[in-house]
Amino acid sequence: MKKSRFYPDFVPPFPNEPTQERFAIRQIGDSEGQGVVALVNFEPGDVVFGFTGFFSSEITLFSLQVTPGLYLHDPFFMGKVLHACDPTCTVTCSAASLRPFGHPRR
Repeated sequence: MKKSRFYPDFVPPFPNEPTQERFAIRQIGDSEGQGVVALVNFEPGDVVFGFTGFFSSEITLFSLQVTPGLYLHDPFFMGKVLHACDPTCTVTCSAASLRPFGHPRR
C-alpha cells in the first residue's frame, strides 16, 4: 500500500517523511490559517518527522530560518507547522551521512 504523501512526486521520498496516515493539514482558525495536526501519538525523544525544501536567501510565509540569511522554503509541510507558546516538540536542523563518502586518504 502506497502511503499518501504531502510532498509532490518531483520530491524524492526521504527518511521520516510525514504521511497522511500520521498527520493532517487542517484549518486551525480564522487568524492562524492551516496547520499540521498529529493523528498518532508520539513519545518524548521520538523523531516526529523529517522535512525538505528549497534553500533561499528570502524569507517566505512557508520558510524556516536555518542560519542568518538562509531559509528553507517548504510550502508542502514544514511551512504549515504553527508556532506555539507551549510547544509539544522542537525542530532540529542537521545533516547526516547516509553512507560512507569523501575524499580518499593518501
